[in-house]
Amino acid sequence: MSNPKHTARRFPNRISCTTAEIHPETIRCDDGKPFALDEHWKRLSHGADILKIRLPLNVQTLRQHISRLLSLNQLTCAGIRLTITRGVAGQRGLAFQTEVEPTVLISCFPISEKPAKPISITLSDMVINELSPLRSFKSLGYTENILARQKAIANGYDDALLCNTKGHLVSATSSNVFFVINDELHTPALTCGALPGVMRQHILSLARALQIPTHERAITLEDLHNANEAFLTNSLLRIQPIEKLAGRLLSSSITGKLASEAWPG
Repeated sequence: MSNPKHTARRFPNRISCTTAEIHPETIRCDDGKPFALDEHWKRLSHGADILKIRLPLNVQTLRQHISRLLSLNQLTCAGIRLTITRGVAGQRGLAFQTEVEPTVLISCFPISEKPAKPISITLSDMVINELSPLRSFKSLGYTENILARQKAIANGYDDALLCNTKGHLVSATSSNVFFVINDELHTPALTCGALPGVMRQHILSLARALQIPTHERAITLEDLHNANEAFLTNSLLRIQPIEKLAGRLLSSSITGKLASEAWPG
């Protein structure tokens, strides 16, 4: 049995427990191979630069760790959770020492190979600050998103869409969002507060290759009501169709085409 006194003494000194300086990435693996690992690493490095966290590994080492972790757990279709924290503090307070050794946590978990099921989604009254530098990378400041998801579920929906301070749509609680309007693909611009999602960029590139017009712009509530289709994207679910948007039924023609082209079979 571990010594409770020793555990209690060490835990509060971990900076991330007191200042929430936690930088995560979630990566999908199929057939034992991480999808778009270089893109995830690029976003991770960008966030680490902003937070002034020195990354104690490189993308090649990370790839090796992921491969070994999947092998040890006998997983091929899995999610990888990579979490970087600033490390253990030498002193209290908001100031930090740049020489602190960061903590790296890598875990894996099984995920379904089946396509994500269609969902219903509503509008949230939570507001995203599009001007925050934290909007350009992933962090663990999810409290507002959690509250928005809980309220949506309590009202009979699966998820919720959040707007920024200007009333423009940003994202769902844990995914980027796309709308199809007149057979053209629209998604909130990064300047509106949308996370630069790895799957978001993959879908934009795929749509352009399929000659589907794409637009990254400010999405209004009027646009939402004009949408014929809508879907969410994130690294684990890939594409998740929205079948009911604020009570209105949607189709899934272009959504299905993108999904089938991206992941045949």
